[in-house]
Amino acid sequence: TLEGHRENDDLLVTGGAYVASDNTVKITTEVQSRLGNSLLSGTGIFLLRASGRGCLACAAYGSVHKYLLRAGEKRAVDNGHLVAWTASMNYSVGLGGRQGGFISSVSSGEGLMCFFEGPGVIFVQSHKANTLGGTTPTPSSPRRASTVVGGFVGV
Repeated sequence: TLEGHRENDDLLVTGGAYVASDNTVKITTEVQSRLGNSLLSGTGIFLLRASGRGCLACAAYGSVHKYLLRAGEKRAVDNGHLVAWTASMNYSVGLGGRQGGFISSVSSGEGLMCFFEGPGVIFVQSHKANTLGGTTPTPSSPRRASTVVGGFVGV
């Protein structure tokens, strides 16, 4: 199991991040109940829920970092960096700028953020897909090395 991750807690995985899992990991589709979170967070309306024990492989841009939050501990994550998190965690979506609202967020380069509260685990990727500037091949472009790498976690 994942260090610090409670065995009975499911993980929610963002769209496009799931690659593979052991047959002991049950994968189901879940519709986010809070429409605002799903539309603004960049995670999409549908998430994958991984439950059970075993290995789970997720694709990410760059490297995957794990943040273990204690009860009541909070962490903000840029919505484009989110890969997976403990399903029981509370989270909301808001602007990243601390002062000045929308204009401050846009001018500082900070956009929408996902705000999590522990206990639980958050997995984030070091890069956003839209900041890689064509390093991932498209059908009309010549094939080049992709920067997509995977991370394996225990559920």
